[in-house]
Amino acid sequence: MADNIEKAGKEIVKEEKIVERKLKKWANNENILLVVIIILIAYLALIIMFPNVLSAFKFKTNEKVYSVEIIKITGCEKCMELTPVVSTIQEANVKIKNEKEVSYKADEAKKLIDKYSIKKIPAVIVLGKTEKIKLDENIFSIINKAFVFDKAVPYLDLKTNELKGIVGLIEVYDSNCKECSSLSKIQAAFDNSGIKIKSYEKIEAGSEKGKELIKENTIEKLPSLLIGKEIEEYWWVFNSIEQLLDKKENDYLFKEDAFPYKEIKTGKIKGKVIFTYLVNNSCLDCYNVSMLKEAFANLGVYVASERKVDISTEEGIGLIKSYNITAIPTAILSDEISDYLQIKQTLEQVGTYEGKKYVFRKLDALNANYQKL
Repeated sequence: MADNIEKAGKEIVKEEKIVERKLKKWANNENILLVVIIILIAYLALIIMFPNVLSAFKFKTNEKVYSVEIIKITGCEKCMELTPVVSTIQEANVKIKNEKEVSYKADEAKKLIDKYSIKKIPAVIVLGKTEKIKLDENIFSIINKAFVFDKAVPYLDLKTNELKGIVGLIEVYDSNCKECSSLSKIQAAFDNSGIKIKSYEKIEAGSEKGKELIKENTIEKLPSLLIGKEIEEYWWVFNSIEQLLDKKENDYLFKEDAFPYKEIKTGKIKGKVIFTYLVNNSCLDCYNVSMLKEAFANLGVYVASERKVDISTEEGIGLIKSYNITAIPTAILSDEISDYLQIKQTLEQVGTYEGKKYVFRKLDALNANYQKL
């Protein structure tokens, strides 16, 4: 048992490090903090849906193993792949003695669909001693003494013969805003969470269709992303990301900020932060102030420009007095940092807001050499 626990610990640490590296790469290269949030939510959601992702937590015990038969009802090419579902079954106290696949159009499948009240495919039926088998009842239903998985997405609705659960994405953007971020990377985040994307369409805000979408959905910033309501079908993800979405008549509007963006009402570009570094050029042992730029960029802050001011200059003396600077090198961030409401609480732990500007103060947090004034 101890060996199993140790192995499980190593596996989860390995998984966490892989995800951590992916998150850092997204944050550093794309400066889209919101995509990082979605990837993390999706990762956790997949663990909830398919526990075999971290199968090391399935400790081996002396509990009895029961033989089962698995029947997969398929026939929809664009629908969800059932391999993760079968893997989840294998992690339970079962031994699969027989596994077969039948098309939903076959007579055998039609009888099974009727017997187990299956309304959409693909589906999985597990036959055996269901009263003894331990499968997650949040994922599997018990119908006529069988476990039935009928929560696939995308799926074919057997009543209407419609394919459901494929999501369309529309980005409304301003081609004149060269600094503005693109939201297209969210598609990759959705792909990682198992969400099937029908198309990613980019619409210029100044076009007739763009103007219509802006009016219909009360879009206030560019770029903005509209997400088809098929996203609701993804039961293992939707509840987690719903807080990031604003429900409209025909779509969901991704409402969180991805900087920089253009405010339609004022025409201003939000989130372009100017960094002023206060340094002592004669302090050769002081840390490289660019460390601060990297740290803020990792939080999704867009660095529009940066400059250094020496403490011996008239401007440097004025900054020390105005902001009561007690240690350097440090950074003073322009008013635009106040646009980043999502990270305000985090920044307040290592600095202070002076009006709309921000001063980094807790240099001890860097674990690097600095100079007290």
